[in-house]
Amino acid sequence: MNTTQKESSRDQKWLENRFLILWKDYFSDIPMASIKIRFGRNAYTRLGSIGYEKKTFGKSTMITMTGYFKRSEIPDYVIDATIAHEICHYAHGYFSPLPKLHRYPHQGSKVDDEMKKRGLVQILEKQKIWLKTNWKEYVKNDIRKRRPRRRRRGLSLIELLLGR
Repeated sequence: MNTTQKESSRDQKWLENRFLILWKDYFSDIPMASIKIRFGRNAYTRLGSIGYEKKTFGKSTMITMTGYFKRSEIPDYVIDATIAHEICHYAHGYFSPLPKLHRYPHQGSKVDDEMKKRGLVQILEKQKIWLKTNWKEYVKNDIRKRRPRRRRRGLSLIELLLGR
């Protein structure tokens, strides 16, 4: 898993390939129904999510990854751990045809336990360390670059009342 990928190589095809590799290597015992994966917007707090694809009315599952993961500065293992996390939700019956195993998706660290059971403990630990030491600063710097301070358009209420 090369961490020096160019940003341009992290496209939809790359993401689907990562997903299929993880499924084959760690989740091959789980029946795969109609499930897709895609990049979403640049989300700071939600690295990945799982839900039903809107157009299919509950017949197809969609995993959405933060758009930040398109960037080569993010290590592959962070992305792989996030994909595996979402597949664990699917395996536990969330947004899948499988029976729901728990009342709540993150109940009692069930997802982390599932990842450890499937041999993903190293990738999970590396991801947590990288996120703890890098993620907040990475996103903060990105937001500063992308969003210059807005200039106020128009007059304030006080300026209107004073006739300025």
